[in-house]
Amino acid sequence: MLLSAKDLTDGKEPMSYAEIECLQKLARMIPDEPTIVNIGAATGVSTLAFLEERPDCFIFSIDVLPCEEELQNVMKGGHERKKVIRLLGDSKKIGPSFPAKCDLLFIDGDHWGAGKDLEAWVDTGKVKPGGIVALHDFQPDGCAPNNPGSVTEDVIAWRERTGYEKIAEVERVIAFRVP
Repeated sequence: MLLSAKDLTDGKEPMSYAEIECLQKLARMIPDEPTIVNIGAATGVSTLAFLEERPDCFIFSIDVLPCEEELQNVMKGGHERKKVIRLLGDSKKIGPSFPAKCDLLFIDGDHWGAGKDLEAWVDTGKVKPGGIVALHDFQPDGCAPNNPGSVTEDVIAWRERTGYEKIAEVERVIAFRVP
């Protein structure tokens, strides 16, 4: 039996089933053969969710750690390893010089740096017009003790500045359409 994104969670952490389904819905909203940038991929829950819905996608997985588990999980899910490239480093430094544009940007990295990721990737034009930017750990009712950070404040400030249209909000995932 093939591994699925939902097999990598208990239904709550690191992502809920509803959050996985939201990512898959967002993946259905982008063009054929999309490029996805996945910041903070860790063991690959979001990577697998995207590949399950869009086996035609190509994913740049960015993290500060070389988690081999992600690629192992991709293969256990029946997907080609070559569909995912793990880039090691600080996403905020990689973004401005990244040589391509993506159709979907998913930010689930530095909980104290989501605003800087938005600046490094979206504000520098690394998401195609009509593309999607989504973030995890958006908690408008405050941050849980096990998930401190500034994601919510950063997202609210960024949206007030840009006015981007919100297209989804499910539990801790929020997504916007890039004009």
